[in-house]
Amino acid sequence: RRIPFFPNASLSMNKGYLYIFIAVSFWAISSGVLIKFIDLNPFAFYSIASFWAIVFLVINLLVKKEHKKLFQNSKKTILLMLLLGLGIAINNGLFFSAIKVGSVANATLSHYLAPIILAFVFAPIILKEKITVKIAFFSLLGFFGILVLSIPNLNSSLDLALVLGVLSSIFYALHTSLEKKITQIRVDPVIAVIYKNLVPFIIFSPFALKSIHQGISINNFLFLVLWGIVVGGASMIIYFKGIKQ
Repeated sequence: RRIPFFPNASLSMNKGYLYIFIAVSFWAISSGVLIKFIDLNPFAFYSIASFWAIVFLVINLLVKKEHKKLFQNSKKTILLMLLLGLGIAINNGLFFSAIKVGSVANATLSHYLAPIILAFVFAPIILKEKITVKIAFFSLLGFFGILVLSIPNLNSSLDLALVLGVLSSIFYALHTSLEKKITQIRVDPVIAVIYKNLVPFIIFSPFALKSIHQGISINNFLFLVLWGIVVGGASMIIYFKGIKQ
């Protein structure tokens, strides 16, 4: 269906944008607020939260009696989903570290170089998409919008958060292009998100085991479960549904 006053837009496209907006809002809240409340090594945090995301998603499949889908993808598709998990593991590991060690504004601003890197590097290479004036304009506009919002809190010095944020933006752009690639082969979003959480859970599990051995407070535990279910699980499914529209 077309939408009145917007003849070139469809309801599905606008629904897709809404899904993405909801997911990104969850991530913004978790990055700027929730992570700061968790007094835990960022890598341990990510591994434990990913575990709870996987638990939530597997229960979701079991309730719907769709657990067999976990083993019904081709080797090529599974490899692609594992690469997606590796990309987001490095991306979030670097970004969480940036937030913990330096200015949140610096970390966030440098992290959101990702749309520019995606538009000019990974989209043409992985997705075979052409760089258009429209894509370039909106990528740069989005970054400058975040820059304007961040100016009051920016740290003018070159701190470690800025460096880690730039590195995380590269992997953010990479895993975003892989997500788009996965949606083109019609993978169930729940399955994709399970694999997306599985890799960081395994990679950072030594940090998680160390933190568990040292003891985790009730508050930290509850925040981890909340982050895993809402951000690592539900919001990721919403995001995949958005980019499929």
